[in-house]
Amino acid sequence: MSGEVLRKVIGDLKELEGEAASSSVKEGIADQRRQLTELMKANMQKRWRKAVTGDETKRVRDHIRDPPVARRIDKLAFTFGVLNLTVSEFMLVKMPHLFWAWYMAVVPVLIFFRIPHYKSLRWSYFLLDFCK
Repeated sequence: MSGEVLRKVIGDLKELEGEAASSSVKEGIADQRRQLTELMKANMQKRWRKAVTGDETKRVRDHIRDPPVARRIDKLAFTFGVLNLTVSEFMLVKMPHLFWAWYMAVVPVLIFFRIPHYKSLRWSYFLLDFCK
């Protein structure tokens, strides 16, 4: 059930509880209202956890305490990026007449590796920026 439907049902149960004559009916309605409120709370908590941590069973507190981990692929990407910048600068400053060849060799490789990554993230249209 959506949150709005649950709120409406809880409101209806409050009205019924006020109109109910016997105490057993009032207790039953109050119990149902409590159960629905708890269900709404649990549903909201799962949504919040999923939005923050990516997993509806992992507590936000545990997610915050987890140390950030740099994966091996991130370290390699950073290293190759710094090396590419250094070599590109060297080529541009010391051998500007060969820079076009370096650029023609590096850019297609970088775009080739970017295509599957962007497609998996559904960012394919961002590749069109290179065509302007």
